[in-house]
Amino acid sequence: MTIQYGPFCIKQNTFFTYNNKWIMKIVKRQLKLIVCGILFLVFGAACLSSVEETQPKAKEERDLDIPCQNLDVLDSVEYILHWEIINDTLHIYTKDDEKRDEYERWKYIKNLENE
Repeated sequence: MTIQYGPFCIKQNTFFTYNNKWIMKIVKRQLKLIVCGILFLVFGAACLSSVEETQPKAKEERDLDIPCQNLDVLDSVEYILHWEIINDTLHIYTKDDEKRDEYERWKYIKNLENE
């Protein structure tokens, strides 16, 4: 009896059939090991790339002449509308400043209307 595998014809006997099954088991086992090894390498590379070697951050030295060096807390104060540092001087614009400026604008507009 002959078996056709694609374009090839192979004569079937018990020795060849036994060896073919045995070889296929070995090949499948080796392919599983290779695929598992590749997946393990990919997983290991992903884990290694996610872990970065970082130096611990040194604490910033504070200048004793400056009373407050963290000015970001000014953003959380509702009374302060705007702040900036110009020539090493802190300028703060508050709600009272806004009211005063609005009153001065109103007076200026009224003055223009009266002329």
